[in-house]
Amino acid sequence: MSIPADSMLDLEDIRRGSAISGDDLVHLIVERFDSPPSMHLAYCMQRLLAVWIRDELLLEGVRAVRIGDDLFVDDRKLTVSVATCGVSSEKIHFGINVVKSGVPPGVRAIGLNDLEITDPVGFAERVASGFSREIEGIEVAVVKTKGVL
Repeated sequence: MSIPADSMLDLEDIRRGSAISGDDLVHLIVERFDSPPSMHLAYCMQRLLAVWIRDELLLEGVRAVRIGDDLFVDDRKLTVSVATCGVSSEKIHFGINVVKSGVPPGVRAIGLNDLEITDPVGFAERVASGFSREIEGIEVAVVKTKGVL
């Protein structure tokens, strides 16, 4: 994966001229249709997804630290992600390194294979399933809760 500068969404990364790349990642793409879509909600969902990934890593015996929307293991970066919204939906891309190679110079990375997680697709499917159930649970809670005036 290598993101060209004209496809980057993070204004801070664009301003700094940062590169985003990695030789092999498993990708989670989330799109939620809301009216109106909210950048704030997109970032909240992105952070919730990071927590789900961290929890799944813990089930694998891996302790990860979340700093914002990034996950680190032993001070090495495991993930890359971005959240945004369009006219009709919130969108999240979350990439998890399978291998640590191909990242920009100066980035200390780690991959799922370094963590002895040998089935990255299965790992991502478990994360996606749990995250989907969490979002569904939130929707059920919203519908059954009485508002106050």
